[in-house]
Amino acid sequence: MSAAIVRRGGTIDRLDGRAASDVNITAKDVEDPERLARLVQEQARRVSDIDGRWRPERVDHEDRAVVSGTPLRLEHGFGGRVRWWIVDWQPTTPGDAALFERASGTDTNTLVLNVGNSGTVSVRVERAG
Repeated sequence: MSAAIVRRGGTIDRLDGRAASDVNITAKDVEDPERLARLVQEQARRVSDIDGRWRPERVDHEDRAVVSGTPLRLEHGFGGRVRWWIVDWQPTTPGDAALFERASGTDTNTLVLNVGNSGTVSVRVERAG
């Protein structure tokens, strides 16, 4: 079993395994200059499409112990606005919610979060577009 994201229009982005080309170029193909030119142009178009996709930089701060009332400082070094979200939460007290909000100490390279409950948290920080 493998993991993939199926996008609108049927495009599939694999999340595991090695990518493989769906184009098989044979020795016969390279003997025909026009056919070879078409194949190279199509591959150049595909590479251009891939290079043009938005791939935001991100950093995961894994398994950080937090204490209610103590700000959590997360260095990211992106030099600008970021988006962030909780990707995993294990409260010290079972049933406590993950309560976090951006704090006033946040700057362009560090995200500071006010912590509402104690536990262990993983936070993903992503450069904003």
